[in-house]
Amino acid sequence: MAKSLKKGEILLLENLRFEKGEEKNDKNFAKRLAKLGDIYVDDAFPDAHREHASIVGLPKYLPSYAGFQFLKEIKYLSLVSKKPKHPFLLILGGAKFEQNFQL
Repeated sequence: MAKSLKKGEILLLENLRFEKGEEKNDKNFAKRLAKLGDIYVDDAFPDAHREHASIVGLPKYLPSYAGFQFLKEIKYLSLVSKKPKHPFLLILGGAKFEQNFQL
C-alpha cells in the first residue's frame, strides 16, 4: 500500500502495539517501519518514555523530529521547571486510573 501512494497522500497504520516487535523494540520491526516513510515525526509526548520500536527504534533509521505538540509540551514544562511565575499550581499525571485503583 505504501508503494502505491500518490504525492500528497498518507498511509495510516493500525495501532502498532498489536505487533509483536513494537513493545520489544525489535530492530527488524523498526527497520520495516522505516521503509514506509522518509522522515519520522514524534508528536506523542505522553508516550515518549516508552522503549518501543516506533519510538526509540525507528529514529535510528530515519531523519527524526519532534512534532509541534511535543515541542509545545516541552516548552510549558520548561517554563514551570526553570522560572515559574508565582503563585502557580502544577498538576502532573502519569499513572493510568485503571492501573492504580480497583473499579
